[in-house]
Amino acid sequence: LLASADTLEETAIGLTSGQTEKISFGLGPLPASVLIAELHQLTTAGQLRLGILVQAGPWLLERLNSGSIEFAICVSGAINPRSHLVHHDLGEFGLDMRVREGHPLLSLPSIRRQDLLQYPYLAGGYTADVRKNIESPTSMRVDPVFYCDDYHALAKIVRDTDAVCAFAST
Repeated sequence: LLASADTLEETAIGLTSGQTEKISFGLGPLPASVLIAELHQLTTAGQLRLGILVQAGPWLLERLNSGSIEFAICVSGAINPRSHLVHHDLGEFGLDMRVREGHPLLSLPSIRRQDLLQYPYLAGGYTADVRKNIESPTSMRVDPVFYCDDYHALAKIVRDTDAVCAFAST
C-alpha cells in the first residue's frame, strides 16, 4: 500500500540518483521478517538512511494518514482500502512450516495432520487472506495455540522447543 504514488516516484528517483537522504516507511510484521536484512544493504553506501516502522496494518494506516511514513508494505488485507491510498501488489510470500534442528517430525518419512497435532503450533497475526490460504481444504490445517506478530520471538521459541510455526519463505 502506498500513501502517495507521487511521493514514491520522487523517492525512487532520489534513490537512483543518490540524492535521497532518508526514507520513512512501514512494514507489516511478516514482510519485515523477510525484508529487513535485505533493506539494510541499501544503507551500506552511506548515502541513504531508512526509518522503518514495523507494526500491524491498522497502526501503519494511522502513520500513513499522519504523514509520518511515506508508504507501507503489508500482506494483502492488512490495511482496508481507502480512497486516499494507492494499492499495488508487489508479489507473494510463500509460507513454510519450520521446526528446530533435531525435531522429532524431521525423522518421519512423511508428515500428517495427526503428527502436527502432537506439537504446539505457533502463528503470526495473519490477515483473512493469508488465513484462507493456510486453512484451505488441501492444507494440513492446525489451529495455532499462540499468535504473535514478533517473528524473531517466534523463531526463538521454535529453536528452543518442539513448537512448529509457519514463516515466510525466503
